[in-house]
Amino acid sequence: MKVNKLVKKYITSDIDRALLVGLFFSLPFDNIPSIELYSITIKASAVLGLLVIIRTLYLLAKRRINLVNNFYYKILFVFVLWVILLVPESIVLSRAINYAVLTAYVALLAVCVSMIFKKEYIKPIVYVILVSACIASILGIAQYFGDYFGFSTRLTGLNDMYTKKTLGFTRINSFLLEPLYLASYMALPFLICVSMFFSKEKLINQKLLIFLILLFGLTVLLTLSRGGIVGVGLATALVIFIGLKNKVYDRRKIVFFIALVFLGIILSQLIINNFSHKASDYTKGKQGSGAYIQQLTDLTLSNGDERKLSRDNAFRIIGEDSRIWIFGVGPAQYGPHATEGKLVNGRWLVINNLPIAVLVELGLFGLVLLVAFVMLIKYSIVSSIKHYDLQIEKVFIIALAGYLVSQAISYQTYSTIYIMHVWACIGVMMALALNARKKSHNKL
Repeated sequence: MKVNKLVKKYITSDIDRALLVGLFFSLPFDNIPSIELYSITIKASAVLGLLVIIRTLYLLAKRRINLVNNFYYKILFVFVLWVILLVPESIVLSRAINYAVLTAYVALLAVCVSMIFKKEYIKPIVYVILVSACIASILGIAQYFGDYFGFSTRLTGLNDMYTKKTLGFTRINSFLLEPLYLASYMALPFLICVSMFFSKEKLINQKLLIFLILLFGLTVLLTLSRGGIVGVGLATALVIFIGLKNKVYDRRKIVFFIALVFLGIILSQLIINNFSHKASDYTKGKQGSGAYIQQLTDLTLSNGDERKLSRDNAFRIIGEDSRIWIFGVGPAQYGPHATEGKLVNGRWLVINNLPIAVLVELGLFGLVLLVAFVMLIKYSIVSSIKHYDLQIEKVFIIALAGYLVSQAISYQTYSTIYIMHVWACIGVMMALALNARKKSHNKL
């Protein structure tokens, strides 16, 4: 009987809310757990995303929701159409089709999320993001100590290259595939906590909030992802600026927050100093925090660096044919084009920089569409703050604005465009912006 009541209260009473809450809870559980079915990796977030799409299409068919005419959908539609049109000219067709399908899927998911999202869902979504991020952080820290004490990669879930063998200490990735993906995701719960911390109204227990800021901050630092760490740092500064400018935040908390940041950094370095092994060839004789700081701050790209070679190759390819400036070499075709259709060490070469990858693969037109979409979302979400009344709404919107900036910075170090948490959040941002526009029109 109790189970039936819980199901009715949290699921059947509002299926849209249940699906979106489930989707946002599942976002950090990317690589673990997942199952392989006919060479396709099935992930919880992908299944829930598909259910969101099916639910939205059902509501459209029943005319319970309407497809609103707006620039966000139009730009996304043109971008996806452009990707599809470039597929036939690709060298490795299967790779191009896979890219096009996944890009269309996440774009459609974002649109569907925006169509069924309601501002009343903000609070439960925020809570499940914090809960799932806690689980991901705890596993990540457990990975660090598990690897230090000699547990196998089968138990820790670490990729061998991120274990203590490489740098003398562990780069955690939790449930995700790589540390940079973990850092990218953790920007969301961390910035939500920062935004709630500075709020003039108490939205959550302050002691718990301080603990979460330290926990999530520590998780980001232990990934040793330069793009992720820099992205979170700059986004945090932007979030504080936006919150103070819109008179949502209490400026008296700044000094205490700075102290928290230093405490988190000191804690991370104490862990790395006291729980690390001998120096490796990669650290040039340095160990512990010395090796950490060297890896974090060494921005030089030597001639043998894979990222430098990929970027040099990318601009060489663009310079070979003026048509590539407009049309690119095709979706996910940089690797096949650079190596004349041959795998390198069993994989395709990639450009670890999304803007350059889009320019090379989808041409200048594809890059302009993507940049225009992101800039429009960024402007719209910041402008929408004044149209919301509740503090939790304002706090969440400011965190999302910062999150978008953190992703833009992180994407300078990797190029996978179809990341689930990015597009789920874009869907929410579109919904909030469209709702704000509707409110603005109603006042006229």
